[in-house]
Amino acid sequence: MDEHEVRGRGAAGGVSALMATAKKKTNKPAPRSAGAKDIDEYLGRLPADQRAALVKVRRTIKAAAPEAIGSISYGVPTFKLDGRPLLYFAALKEHLSLYATSKGTVRFTPDEPVSAAVVTKFVKERIALIQSRR
Repeated sequence: MDEHEVRGRGAAGGVSALMATAKKKTNKPAPRSAGAKDIDEYLGRLPADQRAALVKVRRTIKAAAPEAIGSISYGVPTFKLDGRPLLYFAALKEHLSLYATSKGTVRFTPDEPVSAAVVTKFVKERIALIQSRR
């Protein structure tokens, strides 16, 4: 995970621990993706390199959490589990992001994509957190 900029705060351990060490920064989604009605439309509006990187992220999330439901929330692709946000991902002006509410952000680029192992670990941690709050 060293190769990716990680920002945010979270619980101790795993991906969350790495996120706990960095400052939080807010960015807005790229304007070309604004107003998308579903994830396919959102991805279809992106440049090919960004789309390819985020399609891989989407597939990895679905493989790790097949019961999660994808939609657009707050203008970005979102996966929800039991009606609760699991993960968001977005194309921003200078990078791509994978994040879970206020618990942190993994920033990456199409040239240096986030690994499937990191995404899977992030998904599993979020599933455990959601299930512990039932």
